[in-house]
Amino acid sequence: MKIRKNSGFSLIELIIVMAILGIVLAIAAPNFTKYLHNTNLKTAVRDLAGDIHNTKQTAAAHAVYYEMVFDKTNNNYSIVKCGSNSTDACNVTTASKSPASAAGYIAIDSLTYPAS
Repeated sequence: MKIRKNSGFSLIELIIVMAILGIVLAIAAPNFTKYLHNTNLKTAVRDLAGDIHNTKQTAAAHAVYYEMVFDKTNNNYSIVKCGSNSTDACNVTTASKSPASAAGYIAIDSLTYPAS
């Protein structure tokens, strides 16, 4: 009599492997989402630090005042060019990204940061 060797996996083996994978995914998924959130936050912090540094350099080079405006409602901020003396107030409500906005105020940069 010939003995046939069956190759492959039994149904029980497949169910056990699927159960183990499910447990591993249940443990790893919250850590992965936390990792993604932290990565997005670190990227936003790097962008913000870079914008602050670049704005400081530009302000010093051109003797112009800038203001950073944070908008918590829309999760973003803008860098607004104010004027050449410290008594010039920035009119944030009229600032836009156009080269010549109302009252001469220009939004230099705008970035949306991740919501918490």
